[in-house]
Amino acid sequence: MKKIFIVLVVVGLLTGGALLVSREEKAAPVTKRIRAVDIRNIRIPVVVVDTEPLRTQGLSGREILPPDSGMLFIMDTIAKHGIWMKDMHFSIDIIWIDDSGHVVTIVPNAAPESYPNIFYADAPARYVLEVNAGFAAEHGISVGDTMTTE
Repeated sequence: MKKIFIVLVVVGLLTGGALLVSREEKAAPVTKRIRAVDIRNIRIPVVVVDTEPLRTQGLSGREILPPDSGMLFIMDTIAKHGIWMKDMHFSIDIIWIDDSGHVVTIVPNAAPESYPNIFYADAPARYVLEVNAGFAAEHGISVGDTMTTE
């Protein structure tokens, strides 16, 4: 009877631990919960890319980016991150945003033909927002504007 009790306690502890790990794995990091960003009171639905493989892929190979939407790159470090147009099929505006949410650099109309050139921010940034070409000008987005996340 004592052996059965010990086995049940051990199994219970293991099961409880497994449930705890399972809950932690299912809890999405804060960045995964971002569904949209706002700049100049313009809501932009975004796809968040926050891992190295996702950042490397970016919009490469996609045929379109839905109108008035974007891809938000969340970088692991604050730096002058480079963006290239490898395997891109359409032009985009590239918007770098610092850790406090301020737009620090905008490259308008980056074209697929620019590859292998690399575009860099003028100042260290934590985020890069890619939107369809002309979006920044159309909406008056400029350096110094503030991005908030939703």
